[in-house]
Amino acid sequence: MTLAYDGAGGTVQLNGGTIVTFTGTETNLEVTGPDGPVVYLDVSSMSGTPYTGDVTIKGEGRMSVDGGDSWTNFVDTDFATANISVADAETGKFLYVDGATVNRTGTEPVRIKGTYDVFSLLIDLRDLLNNEQGLTEQEQLAGLQRADEAINEVIGVITRQATASGSRLEALDRLRGSLEELKANADDEAGAIENADFVALAVELARTNTLYQLTMQTAARLLNQTLMDYI
Repeated sequence: MTLAYDGAGGTVQLNGGTIVTFTGTETNLEVTGPDGPVVYLDVSSMSGTPYTGDVTIKGEGRMSVDGGDSWTNFVDTDFATANISVADAETGKFLYVDGATVNRTGTEPVRIKGTYDVFSLLIDLRDLLNNEQGLTEQEQLAGLQRADEAINEVIGVITRQATASGSRLEALDRLRGSLEELKANADDEAGAIENADFVALAVELARTNTLYQLTMQTAARLLNQTLMDYI
């Protein structure tokens, strides 16, 4: 902030914004910067000594991410902190804010991609249309634009999930067809066993056993031959 004081009055300018004239009796002098930030100065205690130059402003404030249920206080040194942690009393989660970007009082929408859901979007859209927070028309339009972008993102996620679900359903259908085919083959095998002629099976088993016994006896005789059998 640039201050020019001649002992009886002067001017003040915030970050190159509008130049404001004062007499030195003001206790709540409003000074606006070029991007909208506003400070209120008490210049009533200034002495008669002229001064021209830059003045460093120190500030403090508080932030809430849960609608005012809880607040996180911060002081002037936090404005140089890259990560001010602001807690959500309801969920216990933290939002990290870059203190260097905090330059005004008000409401700032927070968007974290990939965390949207349809129901929350509809609730936020309802509150936005009803202007629950007393926003200006420009702020409402900006909010509607952000809501439209979020809705398109959710639609994209739903479309991708629907495609993935369709692929999984198709794979399950193929697996079901394979299982049904295996079941049919197993049923055929079971039917063949159930319909077998047990008399014929018994005769075949006896014949096979007789052949096996004959083979074993012949092999035993061949293996038991000695040198005397060849003299």
